[in-house]
Amino acid sequence: MDGGKFTISGCTENKCKLPKQVVKFKALHCDGFVKPSDCGITCAPGYNSKDNSIFKICKQNEGEFELIGCTPNICHFPSNLDGYDIRNCMGDLSSDKYHMCRWVHGEAKTKLYISPRIF
Repeated sequence: MDGGKFTISGCTENKCKLPKQVVKFKALHCDGFVKPSDCGITCAPGYNSKDNSIFKICKQNEGEFELIGCTPNICHFPSNLDGYDIRNCMGDLSSDKYHMCRWVHGEAKTKLYISPRIF
């Protein structure tokens, strides 16, 4: 019929599975081969995504997801570190590594774990 509408059919969404090691990401409902629309992905603790821009790409049916968008949190020390020996903890630290510093006031040598904070 002239001026009619096309009927499009035959395409289905690819199904993929998660890679064996998923460190930066936290997955929900992603067991086995699943459609990207059924698999929820967020950043794992210690990681963040700018503007929540997390992508799960399934290029080939029954392939592995390509996960993009989560980066380690960067933490900074507070300005007052009097009494702390931070020689092994210098610079900006990724929160995926916990760094241990020593508190050295007088004779006391107590270990202190500095927890990361997001800035």
